[in-house]
Amino acid sequence: MTSTFREDTDEGRLDLDVDGTNVGHINYDVDGSVATIAHTEVDTAFEGNGYGGELVRESLRRFDERGMTVRPTCPFALAWIKQHPEFAAQVDSSMQAQVASNGHGQH
Repeated sequence: MTSTFREDTDEGRLDLDVDGTNVGHINYDVDGSVATIAHTEVDTAFEGNGYGGELVRESLRRFDERGMTVRPTCPFALAWIKQHPEFAAQVDSSMQAQVASNGHGQH
């Protein structure tokens, strides 16, 4: 199985292809040194295979390489980062409190 990421920085979109088939994408907006992850979507036929997490992880890697922080306004991306606290330092200060909270006492 071969995973390939394609990014269109003009459109603010990162796509994930697996064996030549698009399985999902992330939409983002950039404002200066902050990238807002607005939406994560995985095709229903491919849900449950970790592709959403792969998209979030790769987008975080790319933004980090560019010296950017992220604002995960997408509920999936925010939840993923909460589950992977090693990425919390990349979250913009405006959202650090949301990343640090565990959501209504549940973890």
